[in-house]
Amino acid sequence: MMSSLRLKTKIFSVVCMFITTGFLPSLLFGVEAPRKSGKAEATKAEMGSSVSGTAHALSGDASQMDELPRVRIRLKLKPYAEINFRTVDGKIIHKNQEEKAIEHVLRARLESVNHFHVQNFHIESIPIRWHRESQQYSVQLNIYKKFGDDSELEEKIGSTRIDGILEQQSPKLFSLVANKEASFVSVTGEKQLTLVAGSSPRDERTKNALELKALSKLDAVKPE
Repeated sequence: MMSSLRLKTKIFSVVCMFITTGFLPSLLFGVEAPRKSGKAEATKAEMGSSVSGTAHALSGDASQMDELPRVRIRLKLKPYAEINFRTVDGKIIHKNQEEKAIEHVLRARLESVNHFHVQNFHIESIPIRWHRESQQYSVQLNIYKKFGDDSELEEKIGSTRIDGILEQQSPKLFSLVANKEASFVSVTGEKQLTLVAGSSPRDERTKNALELKALSKLDAVKPE
């Protein structure tokens, strides 16, 4: 009796083992049991390759952006603020007073539109022309003033064009040699901003090119 019970227990254990491992369904129906671990490993491998491919694409885009030629445009901004004061005879006078100057260097892509945010100003640079042989370069700057608690509002206060010569500092980096000063006033004629743009030449060839450019302008002027 005991031996029969033990035999039945062993047979039941073997059958359970066959069902668990998938051997019995394969033997009876010819169906191969799914390999979960292999599928999971394949899915992980696919996800890993997808993530690595995306990261590689993003890093490739970033490297391409870094390889674009850029120009350094040195700026000096002199903003004006409106102040009110009362004279001894009780009159209130409104006056625009020059504030502390802001010095900043824009690092703009040579052939693309760029946007910069310098304190309370939004500066948009738009390339106009680039003559590669003479390295003459022209760019337009659009100046916007920010308002509001979070500087979410903007008002365009003016535009100016800067003409100069590019002085190469590295294979993909130039400096704009120019001397441009522009003043922007409000609709009521009050000063809002004075902008000085450009750098001094470091290379003797750039100095000579600037002198030739100045002479060509003088020759182009017709006598009265």
